[in-house]
Amino acid sequence: MVLYMNLRPVDDQKNFPPRDEVPACILTKGLLITTAVDYEIRCCAFFTAIFRTLLEDLLQLLERDKNNFDWAIHLWNTSMHVDLPKTRNKFFERVRLECENLCTRGCDTEKYADDGGN
Repeated sequence: MVLYMNLRPVDDQKNFPPRDEVPACILTKGLLITTAVDYEIRCCAFFTAIFRTLLEDLLQLLERDKNNFDWAIHLWNTSMHVDLPKTRNKFFERVRLECENLCTRGCDTEKYADDGGN
């Protein structure tokens, strides 16, 4: 399994594949005002959220497809293709919500969404 994430700046002229806004914001915004410890917490929460959300998706696919693990992986990978931004955005929005639930003091992911990267 591979989960590609485009973290390019918003102003990237080529911007293909399209920027994945949620991971880009969580992992790159507010770096000038974030301590190393807070960034570590944010990254741990983000990757934990990725795996929890992936687990939910795979369990649903396994239930639907009679526990065919290879087929579930194939379906998930196909649904996350760069040409299906709606599905990718929905997945990453669920990741964002899970990340916010995991975060504690010093890990306010909402404040990184609109701070212009400062």
